[in-house]
Amino acid sequence: MKTLLISFFISFSCSCYCQSTDKYIRIVGNSSIEHIAAGAIVSYDFSEVLPNEYKQIAYKSLDDVYKEFVSKIKTINLKESDLKKVIKSLGRGYEKTMSQSYELSIQNISSLHELKSIEIDGVQVKEFKYTYKNPGIEIEEQLALQAINDAKRKANFIADKSGFKVGKILNIEDFSSGCCIEIPARSDASVKLPYKVNVTFELISL
Repeated sequence: MKTLLISFFISFSCSCYCQSTDKYIRIVGNSSIEHIAAGAIVSYDFSEVLPNEYKQIAYKSLDDVYKEFVSKIKTINLKESDLKKVIKSLGRGYEKTMSQSYELSIQNISSLHELKSIEIDGVQVKEFKYTYKNPGIEIEEQLALQAINDAKRKANFIADKSGFKVGKILNIEDFSSGCCIEIPARSDASVKLPYKVNVTFELISL
C-alpha cells in the first residue's frame, strides 16, 4: 500500500501542478469474481481392439466399442445424443486399427466423477475442457459497481492523508465492459473474471 500511496501522490501532485484551480485525483478501481465451470467437453479416440492371445484379449470392433461406451454413459444419466462424431482431418497417415474421434458434452458437472471412473478397452481420453455458463449482465453490473467503490475507497484514504476530502466523480473510464458475455472452454475448473475502471474524483480542500 505504501508503494501505491507514493505513486498516487505523484499523480496527484502532477495533476494539481497542471491545473492549479481544479484539484482532482485519478484512481484505478478493481474487482473480480471466481466463476465456476458448469459442464465439460471431453474428446475421445475410439478404436477397435485387436486380439491378443497372450494377454487373453478378444477382438472388439469399433462399433462394439462405441455401443459399450454409450451403454456405460447412460448409467450416469448421459445420452447418446451428447456424443458427437468429430470429422477426421486428412493426412493422418496409415493406421493399424479402425478409429474414430468423438466429443462428449456434459451439462452437469456432477457427472464428471462418475464419467472419469469409466474404463473401456478401445476408448482413450484425448482432451478435457471445462465449459461455463455466461455470467450475465447482472454480474457485470455488480463487478462495475464494486470496482468504482474500490476506487472511491482508495481516493478517500489518499485524500484524507493529504488534507482533502473527495468530492463528486468527474469521469469514469471502463476498461472491462463486455467481460461477462462469453467464456470459452478451458482446462481450468474455475476462472477469475476481473473488472477495472479508472475513476477521476474532485478533491475539495478542508
